Amino acid sequence: MKDDFIFETERLRVRVWKHTDAEAAFSIFSDPVVMRTFRNDGWVLKSKEALELVLCEVENSQCFPEHYAITLKSNSRLIGSLSFRELEDDQNRASGEYEITWILARAYWGNGYATESARGFIQYLFGTKLGLRRILARCLPSHLKSRNVAERIGMKFLCTSSLYGSGLLTVYEISNSILEVLL
Repeated sequence: MKDDFIFETERLRVRVWKHTDAEAAFSIFSDPVVMRTFRNDGWVLKSKEALELVLCEVENSQCFPEHYAITLKSNSRLIGSLSFRELEDDQNRASGEYEITWILARAYWGNGYATESARGFIQYLFGTKLGLRRILARCLPSHLKSRNVAERIGMKFLCTSSLYGSGLLTVYEISNSILEVLL
């Protein structure tokens, strides 16, 4: 791992979360406008202290974390989060399908950071996860900006489905072979 980041793009560095990120992370995950782009159930983070404990656990873990912090190269400010996880099927079993998500603090919307970080994340994941053939992204059908990000990073519309839970979502995919063509 270079310094403390797992990959970088032109303007961003992506790294494992640190317990010292709690305040900035809380401002993102407690913002109801931000969370409405990510979830349709009204959930927002309510406790910075609980988040700090989780971030301590992630920081001290030796396993592959699911969530990463997006920071600006210019000033190391935390602006968002990327995640990668295996989805569960409708019986709550591992499905063999993997998903990425992205979420940014409202102040950083409209600058291309979601596209830049998600594109870099896909390149990183296909380069480090042996045997990973495709990656999915699920978006609320009404959240056109997230859907546009998926399309800008080379993902193709797959379907609108309630598969994998979480209600009706628009599903996009990118395969390892498509990424090779795009690069």
